[in-house]
Amino acid sequence: MFDIYGTMRTLREVAGVFICQSTTAVMPTLRLSKQDRGKGMTAVFGYEMKEIPLTQGYIAIVDDEDLDLANLKWHVRKGYAVRTTGDWKKGTKKRHNLHRIILERILNRPLRRDEDTDHRDNNKLNNRRSNLRVATRSQNEANQGKQINNKSGYKGVSQFGDKKWRSAIVINRKQIHIGLYNDRTEAARAYDKKAIEIFGEFAYLNFPNENS
Repeated sequence: MFDIYGTMRTLREVAGVFICQSTTAVMPTLRLSKQDRGKGMTAVFGYEMKEIPLTQGYIAIVDDEDLDLANLKWHVRKGYAVRTTGDWKKGTKKRHNLHRIILERILNRPLRRDEDTDHRDNNKLNNRRSNLRVATRSQNEANQGKQINNKSGYKGVSQFGDKKWRSAIVINRKQIHIGLYNDRTEAARAYDKKAIEIFGEFAYLNFPNENS
């Protein structure tokens, strides 16, 4: 895919939102005004997203209200849009997360130490206001997908012995046993039921369409 600046981009989809990573290519460009080029506006799938350029060819998505933050330099750290200020040697260096800055703008107050920022769609670079919400650490962790080493294909499900599948849920960093099942999908649905009961809208579900 080519963007309107003449750069070919490979697409990777994260929870239904496409994030672009640039690769080198040459192609005639469409002409935009200097004003529009400065805004970082790219047409994607029939609508325009407001972008903040990051390192490694990544972009963060924001709303119009927060496009002024594109005037600052940002980089990618653990999948998040981050910038640093100050000097490590002098002990004045601080790390600033784009998602926290935007959420504090929404709330019109600083976030407390016990408050996390949750990305509703699990896309760490989708920092549109509708995608950000205040969460506890437990709620934030509840809205995370299955772990990389997961072998069952479902969150909260692991193999137990040769024939059983165990369903378990983590609450305040403690694993709680739900039950043993003959089928992994049955165990996954048991996890979803318990996750909805405990975490409500913050629950990351194996079968979201069945619980919408």
